[in-house]
Amino acid sequence: MPEKPGKNREQLKEITDRIEAGIRDIFESGDMEKYRNYLRTMSRFHNYSLNNQALIHLQRPDATFVAGYNRWRDKFSRHVLRGEKGITIIAPTPYKKKIEQEKLDPDTKLPILDADGKAITEEKEIEIPMFRPVKVFDYAQTDGKPLPERVASPVANLTGNVENYGAFMEALRRSSPAPVEFKPLSAEMDGYFSPKSQSITLREGMSEVQTVSAAVHEIAHAKLHNYGLQQAAERKHKSRNTEEVEAESISFMVCAYFGIETGANSFGYVATWSKNAELPEFRASLDTISKTANGIITDVEKHFAEVCKERGIELPKDTEYELVTIPPSRADALTFAADYAAFLRRDLNVPDSADRPAAETVADRLLVCEGAELRKELEDFVKLADEIGIDDGSHGLLERFNGLFRQEWRAKEKPQPEVETEKPNVEDELPPPPELEQGYPMPDTGIGFSEMYQYGYTDGNAMLPLTKERAMELFMQDIPVFLLYGDNTEAMALDAEDISSHTGVFGVEREEWDAVRGVVTLSEQADTEKLFLENPQDAFLIYQIRRGGELDAYRFMNYDYLQSKGVAPERGGYDAIYTGGFMDYGNARTNLDMIYQRFNVDHPADFKGHSLSVSDIVALKQNGVVSCHYVDSIGFRELPNFLKPENYLKNAEMLLEDDYGMIDGIINNGPKQPTVADLEAQVKAGFSISLTELAAASHREQKKPSVLEKLREKTPEQAKNKTAPKRSAEREL
Repeated sequence: MPEKPGKNREQLKEITDRIEAGIRDIFESGDMEKYRNYLRTMSRFHNYSLNNQALIHLQRPDATFVAGYNRWRDKFSRHVLRGEKGITIIAPTPYKKKIEQEKLDPDTKLPILDADGKAITEEKEIEIPMFRPVKVFDYAQTDGKPLPERVASPVANLTGNVENYGAFMEALRRSSPAPVEFKPLSAEMDGYFSPKSQSITLREGMSEVQTVSAAVHEIAHAKLHNYGLQQAAERKHKSRNTEEVEAESISFMVCAYFGIETGANSFGYVATWSKNAELPEFRASLDTISKTANGIITDVEKHFAEVCKERGIELPKDTEYELVTIPPSRADALTFAADYAAFLRRDLNVPDSADRPAAETVADRLLVCEGAELRKELEDFVKLADEIGIDDGSHGLLERFNGLFRQEWRAKEKPQPEVETEKPNVEDELPPPPELEQGYPMPDTGIGFSEMYQYGYTDGNAMLPLTKERAMELFMQDIPVFLLYGDNTEAMALDAEDISSHTGVFGVEREEWDAVRGVVTLSEQADTEKLFLENPQDAFLIYQIRRGGELDAYRFMNYDYLQSKGVAPERGGYDAIYTGGFMDYGNARTNLDMIYQRFNVDHPADFKGHSLSVSDIVALKQNGVVSCHYVDSIGFRELPNFLKPENYLKNAEMLLEDDYGMIDGIINNGPKQPTVADLEAQVKAGFSISLTELAAASHREQKKPSVLEKLREKTPEQAKNKTAPKRSAEREL
């Protein structure tokens, strides 16, 4: 729904006031660096209006390239990152309106009259200029396909000694309204523009950067202050200070756009000028500077391309990118393949003896050609299920299959000519692995120093190698994990996304691992069901059908299908896969939906089961009450008898078999106070604990510090070697 005109005017008035305040601040401060930074923003957005240049500078002075949300998506194949705040600018939104007006004689320009002497009218469409605030986003606020170099940066990209200097100076000559020549001049004079001879003279022997800067400065004078070519009525002489401020500002803008960093030069004029000029004069000069610099930049880019073509200078071409599909790991492929093989056995009557060959075959098919044939096969199963009107689990399988592949933009590799050279033995060039004591427990048995060294990271004395899965496990235990690179550098992972997106090797500092090894291990979990039942907080437990068990043939089947076969989902046919705490949203249905989403979109790294699917069971404990829910085709179905109440009470009684006695003892003695060991077991299982509760338990038992306290203890030597702060161990998990 369009905004009301009154509201739009209020917004524009607020924005205009903001622009004026920003320009006034730059003008009145007399701060040369502040003014230069503003000019840098103007140079990057030279083709924008003065108002929008000011708005971008005020909101995001480091912006490089902006576009609207839809333009990023449709034109550049990029998306705005979640949570990014847009930059407000003003966009023209003219609208057309039909009006009645007197018809004029084309010769006399007088109204044409009818037989009664009345003016004849005609309908005419006119365009009414309007503006409205819109949101744009900077390149740094987006992700996706890299921008072409010609869009992301200037065509010449010149720094220091000007690359292709001769071609660039020729482009400047062709852009100049007056001929450019070189002569010996005094050291105090870089150049001048002569209105009398209509020529620009530059000093011989200057550096390339200084010559370009001086040339643009004098071209600006020739364009703006060439009063000799103006009609007497049009002549409006500006002060010497104003002329120099405009020319030097234009020179700085143009050079900044092409990556040429210049000195302060004549910026001293700004401070002197601002003391005597008025704000409207300053604003008018800024508008002149913006428009003139834009014209020079446009002309130079056009002529530079022409000169390079004439002289056979080949400019760097844009890097070509392609969307590459990244297949899943072999382990993930085999997990999916096993489930798919079970599906095939059930639907196609493949014998049980073919289980492992079928899984291996499916995995191989999945990893080759992005599994195109396998995807088509699954789609056919889905189509058939829809036609028959059944839910055989094919929908869930296809959804899981599509989630196995991810895509990323990569630069296309240029074909390299084959050169037959004797290849050195890589093993001979690698440094020897560090000497470790016999039986040293490495943090990850799935990778060794040889793999890390061949990857390109060779500092084995300081860093121990990790796979992605193990890196995620340690990271979730607040142990600093590093992303290793093939050029022998590293960077600390700051969040889980860093680990997920890194395609190389990971590492943990040996010093860090020595401090925590043997204390925290996610893989050594206690009885999952017992942890769930004895957890005093709200918790969930995921059950999945036991492979090879009595219910294996009913994996991914909905509840109605089980009933039609006279089968009930009983505890004996399921494995307790994973337990953890959850945020209570007030009702079981919402809690279940959030758990389902988590274990399909971004499940924990230590989760070993398949994505939560039909036939799985989720047990919830809310306020001490346990309920079990079957994952159905649509929603969930409660199973009152899956965990028998008597079994739960028995487990609870066994847990309280200490000085407090059985359950009846609670009535007399109050609830059992957790021990430090109890709390440590909860931390290992991924549950959160209260530090106050931990301190109280430690005080009661007067024992050694807990696991979390050990993790927080670092010697000064250990602390000073960290390259980034450690994630807080006190954060509730």
